[in-house]
Amino acid sequence: MGPAFERSWKVKVSQIPCNTDYTAPSGCLQYYQGVTGQIKTYNYDVSTGLQLSNQDYTSCVRTEKNFCGIQYTACADTGKN
Repeated sequence: MGPAFERSWKVKVSQIPCNTDYTAPSGCLQYYQGVTGQIKTYNYDVSTGLQLSNQDYTSCVRTEKNFCGIQYTACADTGKN
């Protein structure tokens, strides 16, 4: 084994109260909020071209106040994550 190095981390922890507007519904691995944004997958890495197999999870999108639908469009392929 190589030499031992002292390690330290700075970690921010936020505890979210139950039953708030920003708590993800049960079963949602990804939870998107807000009126704009990008949905990104865990199972594809553009930089390597690799895709993980057997990925089965749920991404959820919150319906925002005074909005009644969602429009999805494809993002331009920039070759970046």
